[in-house]
Amino acid sequence: MEPITQITTIQSVLYDTLLCFRRICEENGLHYFLSNGSLLGAVKYGDFIPWDDDCDVFMPREDYDKLIELFSSDGPYRLFCDTTSPNWRLPYAKLSDTRTTFTEKGFTFGEEIGLSLDIFPLDRFHPIKWVANCQARYLELLKRFLICTNANSFFTEKKGIKRLILYFIHITANLLGYKTVKKMIAKQVEKSKGYKKGYVGCVAWCCYGTGEILSEDIFSETVSVKFRDLEFPAPGGYDCYLSGLYGDYRQELPPHRQKSNHNIEVYWNDEKKN
Repeated sequence: MEPITQITTIQSVLYDTLLCFRRICEENGLHYFLSNGSLLGAVKYGDFIPWDDDCDVFMPREDYDKLIELFSSDGPYRLFCDTTSPNWRLPYAKLSDTRTTFTEKGFTFGEEIGLSLDIFPLDRFHPIKWVANCQARYLELLKRFLICTNANSFFTEKKGIKRLILYFIHITANLLGYKTVKKMIAKQVEKSKGYKKGYVGCVAWCCYGTGEILSEDIFSETVSVKFRDLEFPAPGGYDCYLSGLYGDYRQELPPHRQKSNHNIEVYWNDEKKN
């Protein structure tokens, strides 16, 4: 297999995957938004963040579930999720380019995947803020548990008491096992479906803790943002969303922080490259 080491090539593969996803959504009337670093890149650069090596979208839960129901593969693209992949270890879906092989050091997905678009479902948090905060902190812990169950071994650069806490989390998570942790997350997702109003965010993969708790107003309108040579949907309140995640996101990061936080290896599959 031929290694893919150029960030520009990785981004081109991811963009083509995003275009496949966009077409599927348009053909089936499904709603989505650019999210996370991909939305930041679109707003700030009209492109990927120069050093970014992944691509992210949000989908309202109803649209996410419809996507899972109607789609599994399209040409070289395959959708990985619980229903299409019984060994899948994540609580959200990835649309993967099977012409490539993707590995992340110290982490297993349960399936062999390629470079992928991350598809995060949008669910509701509890309508009372302090309850939502507690829910988000619990979900953040479950996310950390799940990462630990998918890690091949324990590693951290933290020292002292922080290292002990992380080691305790690692041991506890592996005693529970990934299937149990996924069920615990799924229970929270199911509970969120009962909230008729309230805050929204990624309940299934709570990366930013209480920062995931977003006002419904952020998603009340859809606007278009340029991402490479096309326009893509973004939440109308994207400035509030990005500020909540990244602070003053229009400022440039210092050079030492202009790098990916993923430790990945990517290859072309010889038989699939063409």
